[in-house]
Amino acid sequence: MSDNDAAEGDPARAAFYADLPRKRVGAGALITDTEGRVLVMEQTYRPTWEIPGGVVESGETAPAGCRRECIEELGIVVSVGRLLVVEHQTERGYRGDSIMYLYDGGVLSDTSSMHPAEGEIKAIHFVAPTDLELRMTAKLARRVMAAVRARESGSVIELEDGVARP
Repeated sequence: MSDNDAAEGDPARAAFYADLPRKRVGAGALITDTEGRVLVMEQTYRPTWEIPGGVVESGETAPAGCRRECIEELGIVVSVGRLLVVEHQTERGYRGDSIMYLYDGGVLSDTSSMHPAEGEIKAIHFVAPTDLELRMTAKLARRVMAAVRARESGSVIELEDGVARP
């Protein structure tokens, strides 16, 4: 019997679970070209650029959410590889806390099969890692740079609000 099944018949247990904090979960893919430049998307609805990915939906794992978002945004199936970065973000206000996962989306040598989401994605660009902060938020640029380092070193990097844990 799962915890959900047990809570169904126990109002006190159901209330306990209902009162636990909820965190947003996001998952993205580090996709590079053969020169090591990072794939970023220029979107129609925000001024800063993003990597492929988004919110992980209820009942979905982070890798599955990453795969789905890549299909929706790029129009291609991305082989979601190993975890590169997990970031714990604490935010006051309406956004609240989140956990962000960044997976290895591999190296893409040909973009001709991509069909960016019409009305959502203006353009796809490959940007040198050193130029990421010019195009995206500093928070996302730090996470992506950590993913580049993790891919190069074969490690996983854990961040807390953008700072690597020792």
